[in-house]
Amino acid sequence: MSRPFIPDKGLLITGLMISDKSLFDKVCSDLKNLFGNAVLISRWNDFTHSDYYKPEMGPDLKKRFILFKNPVCQDSLAGIKLGSTDIENFYLENGKRRVNIDPGILTKDKLVLSTFKNYSHRIYLGRSVFAEVALVYEKCGFSPLDWTYPDYKTDEAIGFFELARKYLIFLQAAQNLVNFE
Repeated sequence: MSRPFIPDKGLLITGLMISDKSLFDKVCSDLKNLFGNAVLISRWNDFTHSDYYKPEMGPDLKKRFILFKNPVCQDSLAGIKLGSTDIENFYLENGKRRVNIDPGILTKDKLVLSTFKNYSHRIYLGRSVFAEVALVYEKCGFSPLDWTYPDYKTDEAIGFFELARKYLIFLQAAQNLVNFE
């Protein structure tokens, strides 16, 4: 028989897509004020996987992933999405985004992203926010699913998430040592 339990915390990861790289430090400062320090930031990557964002954000979009230092409760994803959206809205220009922030929570077994868009494979979290599992950890690495966004399937992205997973395992092991009696 299963029993209710509180799952382990995960790590907050944001995908940050931006039209003007000079905004990056300002946006990172805003994210830090909201979510705490970052522990790892990926290299810049050209976002060439889709034209979806071009009408709103323009051409030559750049993307980075940011891993935050402190673990978060898995049920905090809806609030994190809303806070991220407030930051996006702060940087609007003529009603268009210059920054797109995609928050997710990484655990040892998956990466869950948040969105305001409903779809058949997404679960409603409340407060207009849906969640989807984007990557699952199987055997010795993260694997994408049929609906995983192309920029989350790249070797560089997968490598970043696997490094983040190792950091999470280290944090959990260190916590167990501190709690050891």
